[in-house]
Formats: sequence, structure tokens, C-alpha cells
Amino acid sequence: MKKLGINKLTYILMALVIILFFKNFKNHLINNINNHISKNIVLSTPTGGNFSIPSTNGDFNLKDQKGFITFIFFGFTKCPDICPETLRNIQQMYKKLTLEEKQKLKVLFISVDNERDTIETLKLYLKSFDSNFIGATTTDEDLNKILKLYGARFTKIKNEVTKDLYIDHTSQVFIINSRNEWADTLKHNSSTEEFLEAFNTADNKNLSLAVEKKSRTIPVITENNECYLNKGPCEIKTFDQKVIRVSITPQPIEIEKDLKILVSTDSKDYEPLEVDFEGVELNMGLIRPKLKLNTIDGTYSGDFYLPLCEIDEMNWIARLIVKTPNGDLGAFNFRFKTFP
Repeated sequence: MKKLGINKLTYILMALVIILFFKNFKNHLINNINNHISKNIVLSTPTGGNFSIPSTNGDFNLKDQKGFITFIFFGFTKCPDICPETLRNIQQMYKKLTLEEKQKLKVLFISVDNERDTIETLKLYLKSFDSNFIGATTTDEDLNKILKLYGARFTKIKNEVTKDLYIDHTSQVFIINSRNEWADTLKHNSSTEEFLEAFNTADNKNLSLAVEKKSRTIPVITENNECYLNKGPCEIKTFDQKVIRVSITPQPIEIEKDLKILVSTDSKDYEPLEVDFEGVELNMGLIRPKLKLNTIDGTYSGDFYLPLCEIDEMNWIARLIVKTPNGDLGAFNFRFKTFP
């Protein structure tokens, strides 16, 4: 009986030692993370919202559109490719709607070229697609406020030699449901069937419900500024020598193409959650794919799409957001370049 008592006591002591070891190890890990933080970043998550803008139908106020599905996208009448392609795709979808469905849809084309596009110009331009489509524009200040609601952006670039004006802008289409909630976002070149599905399912979605916080401050644990993802996979070693590998496929990385980011780690202490992409030279709008775990190989991946950019060499920061051992969020920064 005494022997069994000693063995039991030994097991209890061993268990306590193991518990204390892992507790101290975790505290050591957390302290090291805090000591290695280089800076903080603030990630804002747009959730849509009400706005008012002068339009071809008078003042267009989004809060007055309850009961309607609204398609919103940004462009300008002298846009050579993306804008007319988007309008044609929506036009084809519109033709497939019944009369009752057409009466439920509002298509709002907001021009970011207020220097050349007037309300009358927009009315004539949209007439060639459908007279029910609404055109709108306003000052740069108010345009930026509206675009910010959806994580969108535009940039005006004037050629100093030719004086030609080039406008780079977000090309996605934002779908607002009949409750005035941001329901979906589609690529400009989505098919007729995809636009039709977005119309039919808008009232079943609300993107803002998935947003826990509109703004988050996240510490950058470390960054790799030497390796570029457009040349192949890159990795970061944490202070405790754990390796996090990131790659983008397919290569070469091209704008306006479906892309995938792949993340693997040899430590369960860091759980990859999402990747935030930021253009260095230009604000390229919200690009932040969520990462999904592949239970077969333990890797994480997310699909994303880089918008059109005419800059000869565009630098990007890819911020990998992870859950750290203490349950807080942290970021690992990677870099890459794109070329038109």
C-alpha cells in the first residue's frame, strides 16, 4: 500500500512540474512576442452606410432606397474598358429580369471624373445602356467619403507632358440589399449569371454582420523586407525559431487575375487568420482575404484579386494576421511587386 502511495505522489509531482513548465514556457513566449513588436498597424473594416449625391434623378439618397436592390459602382464616361464592360454585363442581366424585378433594381454609376463628367454628360452616356440606369457625381471630398464606406478608392494622374488625365479606380460592383445593407461585392467582369445571382440573393446577405470591429490596432511582430513574393515563396523566422512560409500562386503575379495566397507554419502557436494587402505608391482599396485551413496538409489559403494599376512598378505589403499564443492578434509583413 505504501508503494502505491509513493507512486501516486510521484505522478502528481511530475504532472505539476509539467504544468509549471508549460505555463512558464507560454509566459516566456508571450513576453518575447511583446519584446519583438516593432510597430502597430490599424486595420479598418468598411461596413457601407448612407450617403447622398447629386444624380441624373435629382438628389440620390441611399437611405431612401429601402425596398430596392441597389448596384453601386465607380468609374467615368471616358473610361476605355472596365466601365463599359461593367455596364454591358449589368445590362445583359437587367434584360433577363421580369418587369416587376426591374422595378426593384437601382443601378447607380458614380463618376469619379467630376472635371469632365456632368449630370447631363452622364445622362447621355448611360442612355446607350439603359435609360433607367442612374448617373451621379460630386466633389472629390464627398466622393472620397462615399468610396471610403466601401473600402474603395480612386486616383487621378495627369501626364505633365501631354496633359492627359488618367484615372485609376476601384472596379468592383457593390450590392446593397432592400434593407440598405451592404450584401455583396462582385468583380466588374462577373458574368450575367453571377450578377443575376447577386440580385436574387442580396436580401439573404449582410456583410456588416461578419464585422466584429470597424477598427483594430494590431502589433507587427516582425517583417521580411528582403524576400519578394513575386519571385517565389518567402519565410519569416520568429524569435523562437518557428518558421512561417508564404507564397502566392500562380506566378508571375498579375493584376486582374484570380490569385491564391498560401500559408504554412511549423508551429500551432500562431494561427493564420487573414492577409491584408496594401499598395505602397497608391491606395488600392480594401483587399483582405480570409484564410481557410486545409485539414489534409495543415496549410492555410485565401483567394484574392488585385485591381488594375497602371504604375510601371507597384510595391505591395502583404500583412499576415495571426492569433498569437496569448490569444491576441499579431502581424507578419511580407512584400511583393506587380508590373502592368
